Amino acid sequence: FYTLKFTYSYEMYAYDEVISEDVEVKKDETTTVNVYMKKSTGSLAGSVADSSDFMPIGGATVNVYAADDDDFSDILATTTTSIEDDETKGTFYIDELLPGAYILKAMMTTFDEGQSGPIEVLINIENEAGTILLTKSVGSIFGSVANSADESPLGGATVNVYAKDDEDF
Repeated sequence: FYTLKFTYSYEMYAYDEVISEDVEVKKDETTTVNVYMKKSTGSLAGSVADSSDFMPIGGATVNVYAADDDDFSDILATTTTSIEDDETKGTFYIDELLPGAYILKAMMTTFDEGQSGPIEVLINIENEAGTILLTKSVGSIFGSVANSADESPLGGATVNVYAKDDEDF
């Protein structure tokens, strides 16, 4: 009986090692052993935070693109940041990425989209993606206040703005 160890790598790709144990070879016979090898992969871990106070943002979507995908047309992987209220809030983990360079884009409602620079994924390790910072989206409100009877402007009116779910207005 024999143990066979299969390895393969070519340029930047490697494959996970396969071991076949207890391969029996008999006199005047051919023993056939077929193996299927899986490409070795790496992973990315990082976080998403608010650029104004660096607080973690739970529930943000993180998409992975090839670094050379200039128009970001092909999402290779996607995940969501942790929403737990502990040290994992705002963190993400993406595994089974082939070796190569990637760009991450993060998005969350009420924030402008943010992205990482190119990140190199190496095989068989957890690669650090860092923190992607998102900036709160801002807009403006424009209008006028007028007398309903004759539509004349009411100069000096006070306008207060409240969040939709604010019950204290």
